[in-house]
Amino acid sequence: MTSYADDRPLSLYMLLKKITTLALPTVLLQITSLLPFPLTTLHLGLHHQDLLPPYALANLTGNIIGVMLIVGSLTSCDTLLPIYYKSNPSKMFLIMLRSFLITISLILPSILLILLSTPTSGPLRTLLLTLNVSPLLIPNITIYLLNFTPSYLFLLLSNLINKFLLAQDVAWMQVTVGLFTVVFHYTCLRVYVGMEGGEGDEGGSEETMGKVGWLHCMTPVVEFGLRLGAVMVFKPYGEETVVRPRFEEVFMERDDRVVPFIRQLTMSINGILSLSEWLYWEVLTFMISGLQDNVEISSQAVVYSLIPIFYMLPLGVAIGSGVVVGQKIGERREEEVRRCLRLTGGLGMACGIFMSCFCAVFKNSLIKTFTNQAEVIETLEGIWPGVCVFIFVDQNFAVNGGILRSLGMQSTMSKLILFVLYGFGVPLAYVVVVKMEKGIDGLWDIMFLPYIFLILLMAKKWVYVDLREVIDRLNSSDEDKGKGDDTFGLLTNEDFNDEDDDELDDDELEMTESGDVEMIEYNE
Repeated sequence: MTSYADDRPLSLYMLLKKITTLALPTVLLQITSLLPFPLTTLHLGLHHQDLLPPYALANLTGNIIGVMLIVGSLTSCDTLLPIYYKSNPSKMFLIMLRSFLITISLILPSILLILLSTPTSGPLRTLLLTLNVSPLLIPNITIYLLNFTPSYLFLLLSNLINKFLLAQDVAWMQVTVGLFTVVFHYTCLRVYVGMEGGEGDEGGSEETMGKVGWLHCMTPVVEFGLRLGAVMVFKPYGEETVVRPRFEEVFMERDDRVVPFIRQLTMSINGILSLSEWLYWEVLTFMISGLQDNVEISSQAVVYSLIPIFYMLPLGVAIGSGVVVGQKIGERREEEVRRCLRLTGGLGMACGIFMSCFCAVFKNSLIKTFTNQAEVIETLEGIWPGVCVFIFVDQNFAVNGGILRSLGMQSTMSKLILFVLYGFGVPLAYVVVVKMEKGIDGLWDIMFLPYIFLILLMAKKWVYVDLREVIDRLNSSDEDKGKGDDTFGLLTNEDFNDEDDDELDDDELEMTESGDVEMIEYNE
């Protein structure tokens, strides 16, 4: 029989302090992990302007067929690892092992799609033509992706280490690693890629594009090596929280391993679908890419580089909150979980207001940092009001999405995104951009509309959720086993029990006056 913690819950101030303590380094960590892509956009926009359109579309394609699958699949770790951080460290490694195998199986078709292609033929070219990409840009896009693809494995491993350490409240060490990675990437941009490109057609120099692809392949390798080395050498966690797995427990569990694997696979797929909002961006960009000239594609590339940087602030808040929520779920502190969710929602509103105002006030500085082309600057100034409004709703989307993921509601989130963004947003954008021929200006006039509807539905889900049921489901206590609950399978306390299932602890037995042994209820 499992009892809920009846300790006095933490105050709102203490929860805010705990979340912000985790969020600050997490925000910096996410920014440093993302910065190589905006830095490349900045470098190409200033020194290789002919390469900016193919790089933007190549980056989008790489995100669609690889990066989104990796990040989405590993959202199961966001939900599960904090729960077992203290109670069952060996299960953390089992969850990570399953996530690795699941993610590899999911990205393998994407890797084959790229490796079987050439700049002039193959399945990738067919896909890009279907997505309305100009044939002049396809060779450079393919060259970039062929060089970039090997990095998927290191992106996966690096993200696994990241999830593992964040579950243990460790982030500052990773920020240092991220800063070293950014310095490496920027140095290579100036030295290896160079300040001037070779001669090329409208799609740009293929030689320089190949260098950009190799650089983006090497950056995750360097990041993974630094992160792994820092973990092994500096041991960023104390002895009380150190996770030391017993590998015989991880690899020789007695329970059935097929069902838990399938359930975590389902959770990973739902996580990928919950990140399909990321894909929504790509769909809209490819929808209009064939209708735009290079100026408008370059403008879209600048916006696409800026908005993810702003997105890191609420994402860091959501990740920090998710760690706290996961730990409180593991401790079965329902009231603290509820307070944390409400506080996180309020922080999302604050982030949205702050970042949209920041974007509006520093418009000229932000635009001219990325480009010196007069036509691109003029286009960006025209769409900037819509960009500022979108940043506000995007910040709130990030926080609400983090809340749903921390509650293990990836399936709910994915259904809402598919229904709202693809059922309403894509048709609306198609009418405005293609049928009404308003192009990039029309796109940013209506970009925020489906997001408002989506945020309201997401907020309704977590505000009215039955937290007691969520806590029971995620912890999957013994009394829930065998009842047909929608549990995740991998969350039971029996996975690493070396004793026989029918063997009872001495604390659970009592001798009666008649000499019979009877089982008594034992509260943990």
